[in-house]
Amino acid sequence: MEGSALANKGRLPRVDGTRGCPMPSAAFARITAEVRKVVALIPPGRWTNYGSIAMHLNVSARHVAFIMARPDDRLPADFPWHRVVGANGTVSGPPESDRARRQIRLLRAEGLRVSKAGAIANADASYHYPGPRMEVHWGLEEAQRPSVGSR
Repeated sequence: MEGSALANKGRLPRVDGTRGCPMPSAAFARITAEVRKVVALIPPGRWTNYGSIAMHLNVSARHVAFIMARPDDRLPADFPWHRVVGANGTVSGPPESDRARRQIRLLRAEGLRVSKAGAIANADASYHYPGPRMEVHWGLEEAQRPSVGSR
């Protein structure tokens, strides 16, 4: 196998047809599914942030942001991605971007007061707590995970 073909084995195709992005691991697929479950449970008119979801799932906030930044065609049209914002209660990204303007519009439609700069007014009153940290071992297969209380 040629050097470049060997180097790109197990990688996802890029838009330009080359292979470059590593294939997602089974653990990453499980994390993605769990992030989406947590986001789907955020009630209308409420919001949470990447860090709170990350803390709940025992992952990095960057993992959550990475997943949320890459929507999937398989997600339902009403998937509430817009209810996840930055740690300071502001929409992510520049407020003049199309995505931020759409997020602000969707949050306002649910009754939240959001400034032009993307900050949620009285943010504490509408914050949604996803729950305490889960005891999750993402890198282990089900059979390898310690059972609860076996520490």
